[in-house]
Amino acid sequence: MSREPLAPTVVSYCGQCEACQDKTQYLCKQKYKHESKEFWTAVLKHSTPTGLTELRLASCDGFDVSVLRSEGAKAALSGLKVLELNRCSVMDAEALGLIADMCGNLRELRFRDMAVDRAALKKLLCKNAKSLRVVDLLGCHTVKGEDVRGIAQCFELRDLSLWGCHNVDNAAIVHVVQHCSQLERLNLRYAHKVDDKVVAAIAANLPQLKDLNLRYCYKVSDKGVQSLCESLPGLRSLNLSQCSRLTDAAIMQVAGAMSRLKELRLWGCTKLTSDAVFFISEGLPELTLLDLRSRDKLEAVIGGPTALKFLIQTYRSKLARWEQAQGEQAGVFKRHAMVAAAA
Repeated sequence: MSREPLAPTVVSYCGQCEACQDKTQYLCKQKYKHESKEFWTAVLKHSTPTGLTELRLASCDGFDVSVLRSEGAKAALSGLKVLELNRCSVMDAEALGLIADMCGNLRELRFRDMAVDRAALKKLLCKNAKSLRVVDLLGCHTVKGEDVRGIAQCFELRDLSLWGCHNVDNAAIVHVVQHCSQLERLNLRYAHKVDDKVVAAIAANLPQLKDLNLRYCYKVSDKGVQSLCESLPGLRSLNLSQCSRLTDAAIMQVAGAMSRLKELRLWGCTKLTSDAVFFISEGLPELTLLDLRSRDKLEAVIGGPTALKFLIQTYRSKLARWEQAQGEQAGVFKRHAMVAAAA
């Protein structure tokens, strides 16, 4: 390896292959997945004197605690801004603790499908509370409410993902949203304990929110959606897929209140009828993506693609032209922003 300092960004996956495009970077075979601990020790050593600003590792078994103990590791990681660890199974409690000791100015902290050590996470959140803007704990099933409560000290946080953190209790989520009022993106997908009270807290405390994902939060009802409509009319993306309690009444409220919505996902909301489609098409002028898939291939929602086509033809003077999205499953429709209403 050259004696010249390396680039400040190290990413173990290519970002271009099918696995990376599907956001399963741990399956990428194109870059550094199988490199040895000697390789990673050399990477850290030769990153000085400037050090690294980004470290993104996916399933890198060679990057273990011995690498973090090596000469130059502290100098290489002390200025880190972005830390992403994706299915790095060798990152045990000791390794995460060493990283926490070294990093004090992170802007992004991303642990994906990791068995996160509680003490290390607490230290990372505490030491980086003022600088953190993104916390992503996707698929970290061992994370519990007491762990998540530490996020509340990150007052400048803009993006929080608790996707799949199903062991986190509602009280902890409410505590976080009450303290992180600058959040613009919140992903609670598969956090299935979430109910209308949590949604009401989100609506009341996050005035800057633009993107909300509540997929499979099946306890959420029309009442929860009503609170969103009353307090967050500026939402740009809303995912209510598999919120099976929702009815046409909720969608009518969305269509009437969220005029700036660009993406709306309602896959698996089996109580919806063609009335919901009409409400959406008439009331959401900026919408560019609509996901209406259901488990039985759309029929339970709008009667199938033929029904949607009939609906558009019937209200031709009012509805923009919708098309089945290329490369998407049946029931995902898009329209281009520049396409005007059909003549």
